[in-house]
Amino acid sequence: MSRSFPERLKTDGNLNRLVELEEAGCTAQDMKDCFERGGITLVVQNGDLPLLRNLPELGRRALPKRVVRDFLSRPGAPVPT
Repeated sequence: MSRSFPERLKTDGNLNRLVELEEAGCTAQDMKDCFERGGITLVVQNGDLPLLRNLPELGRRALPKRVVRDFLSRPGAPVPT
């Protein structure tokens, strides 16, 4: 499957958002909830985000950094370890 340049940019940015959330102590379900706020539906399977199942969705739309920032600043958000 060949992917376009814009899809690759969106995927790379979304992977960076996932790393930010993981570093903040978020679970896979937290990450899914955060991405849903940005209109991106991820699949969680056995407490993990399977890359190959989520790859098409990660390239469809970019999650803005502000969505992650707002998600992490909400009451009850995970505390970085």
